[in-house]
Amino acid sequence: MLNRHRTATEYSKNQTITTQIKQALNKKLGPSEAAKIEVTTYKHVVELSGTVDNSQIIRDAIATTKTVPGVNKIENALLTR
Repeated sequence: MLNRHRTATEYSKNQTITTQIKQALNKKLGPSEAAKIEVTTYKHVVELSGTVDNSQIIRDAIATTKTVPGVNKIENALLTR
């Protein structure tokens, strides 16, 4: 789990990145699959977690997250059923 201590500015930037990722995942994967993925951002490092139906969804989620401006690193904690 990523460290949750943030300044107001860091929090705002991280929230923007998280929101953009969630929107992109919703568009790419659809609402039902995107809802299974939790997104946490801290200092431009994104953690994806949750349990999804298959490994293709994990690959798509990572690829989609990489397209969001401000993402420097992705920590994948996604699991398949």
